[in-house]
Amino acid sequence: MLVRDLHSNGIESFIGEVTKKVSWLEGRFMPERRYDLLRSLNYAEFVPERVRWYPNGIKAVPPDLRLTPVVLTHWFCGDGRGGDQKGTLGFCTDGFSISDVDFLVYRLSEDLGITTLRTLNHRGHPQILVSRRDEAVRLADCVSPYLPECCVY
Repeated sequence: MLVRDLHSNGIESFIGEVTKKVSWLEGRFMPERRYDLLRSLNYAEFVPERVRWYPNGIKAVPPDLRLTPVVLTHWFCGDGRGGDQKGTLGFCTDGFSISDVDFLVYRLSEDLGITTLRTLNHRGHPQILVSRRDEAVRLADCVSPYLPECCVY
């Protein structure tokens, strides 16, 4: 969907698979993992965004980030989770520092009125949970108008 939208605006891009080697983040073990990386060889405007999200090559949430329903939808499609027996929704934020995750929790509340919790998953990595039903409904109402069919579950 993103590549299609970029293409419709004259931006040639592609998504390629990347393998991240085993690493350490804030004293935590990060196992080898694979992810998709959006690349565009002819769209120089993405370079500042790369620098903004990876200052000095380290993943970080930009301090000027503001969340909108469309931004939240892209985030949820890429790193959202749900479907457990309790109906909990959440975001996998393993690659971010605890302070960045706390900032994202704040932005969710401040920008979209969604109350969430920062917890640690079974590997000790920070994650964001939406555990109250009314908050999960608020999140779902926020993203549902923008969700592509493949992400509706």
